Amino acid sequence: MMSLEKLLTRFRDQQAHLAVVLDEFGGNVGIVTLQDVIAEVLGQLPDEFGLERQEFERLNEEEFLVDGGLPLHELRDLAGLEWKDEDVTTVGGYIVRRLGHLPRIGEQLRIDGYIVTVEQADDRRVQQLSFRRVAKYMARKCAR
Repeated sequence: MMSLEKLLTRFRDQQAHLAVVLDEFGGNVGIVTLQDVIAEVLGQLPDEFGLERQEFERLNEEEFLVDGGLPLHELRDLAGLEWKDEDVTTVGGYIVRRLGHLPRIGEQLRIDGYIVTVEQADDRRVQQLSFRRVAKYMARKCAR
């Protein structure tokens, strides 16, 4: 068994980022990376692209933010919205499908008692959406 300190030294000396872990018989039992060792010593660090984006953030009783990559089944679990489509699996994909085009930032859509607004998007995907519950009297008025 090798200590973390010794493994870190070996990574540095050999300019390696990956090591194969062997058992007492020389059989391969896994790998360990430099990132694994650093995380064990310092704690988990943010990824190289910056802060991780939350997939779902409830702002208040009536509003929440959703990452466009959130799977539809997780939206059901987190917000109680049952959206199904055989051709798409993510919330962003569902919005694109409903609109029939890739939306622009600020574009809105009314679905299941919510006004859904595209907050972030690029030319390939919807990145973030905001959901705001439509007041009951507004929902009845718009349905007429």
